[in-house]
Amino acid sequence: MVIEKHLEKTEESLIMLDNSLPQASVDRFLYGLKLHSWDEAAIMAFTVKIRNSHSYALMENTRLNKWKLTFNDEYATDHNTYFSTAESAMNRMRSTLKGITDAVMKFCYRSNKQLPIDVDSPVVFERTPLLKGPYSKDMFGTDLYGKTVMMLYEELVSYLNTAEDNVTICLEVIERENYLRQHVEEVNNLHDKCFEETLMHNRSIIKRFKESNANLDNDIMKAIEDAEDAQQMIADLFHVLNVEEWNDYVICKAVYDANKVGLDKKEMFLWGKERTEQVMRVRTLLLHLSDLKDMKIEKHEGMVGGEFLLRLFEWCHIKDKKYYSILLEYLTDKILSAPDCRFTGVVKIGAVKAEKKKLISIENDEITRRQNSFNAAIDAFVAKY
Repeated sequence: MVIEKHLEKTEESLIMLDNSLPQASVDRFLYGLKLHSWDEAAIMAFTVKIRNSHSYALMENTRLNKWKLTFNDEYATDHNTYFSTAESAMNRMRSTLKGITDAVMKFCYRSNKQLPIDVDSPVVFERTPLLKGPYSKDMFGTDLYGKTVMMLYEELVSYLNTAEDNVTICLEVIERENYLRQHVEEVNNLHDKCFEETLMHNRSIIKRFKESNANLDNDIMKAIEDAEDAQQMIADLFHVLNVEEWNDYVICKAVYDANKVGLDKKEMFLWGKERTEQVMRVRTLLLHLSDLKDMKIEKHEGMVGGEFLLRLFEWCHIKDKKYYSILLEYLTDKILSAPDCRFTGVVKIGAVKAEKKKLISIENDEITRRQNSFNAAIDAFVAKY
């Protein structure tokens, strides 16, 4: 008798398991049990084996849940360099798959006469009585069996539930990946988010290349720029690039963009080339800030104050507080290096945070009104230049 127990690492195999595992029942279990002559010692030994398999499946469940949370939030991945997502997913639950195989083989047919006649080499997962194969319902149910048999059944059901959950997680990851590939705008947003994160982690390298006036060629960057539909190309490359290729692409593109639009590394980090117009407006304001007379800028004489800076952060369209320190460094450098600067210094980030705390006691509508008034005044001032 030839029963094929090899499981191809494909999405189709995962779907087959997802359909098969829920079909395990007490009647199927009892039918498979009667195909074999097990004594109590054998049943207890197999119960321990299933219990051990379950412990490994639970560990894989924890890892799969963590993987599920991050895999489709990363534009590039090393996991798809050599494997499909389905194969990568199934590699992450090797113990689960082995445990399933052991269980279904244990309850499988013992002779050729018991095999379904419609196939020469049945796949064990689809032909075992425990899951999808033909079986006969036990007339007396579990009444004739002792505690040892029921303990095995409970352990097996508990294990198969975890195995089913692991398979479901893998299919959810694949489904989400397929969904993203078909939704260009979402993939492009993900690309931009990951680009900014990678940019932040490679600032020193980008600065070194930019200052050396390096002319960096990159096939990926060129392919996107030359594509008839750049956004579609970005969607097509989702989970195709590995991490090394992605990092090289980000660094090369950041240097190229910085040289092209003349932004320095802090400007690229804070705004990116897509917001070059805003950078130009910020530059204009800071260059002429000493001429701005109709607004309270200084906390103390000569010192740019925290209240002004807090509102300026909003006007600059930098709302994420994790960027405040870098933005303050940038503003300080530009303000104090401007020709004919009348300011002697800029307050520390602590003063800005202190001003933010004061807003807690103020109604949101009032905060918005003050900010809108500030924005209008700054916009009018910048427009003069």
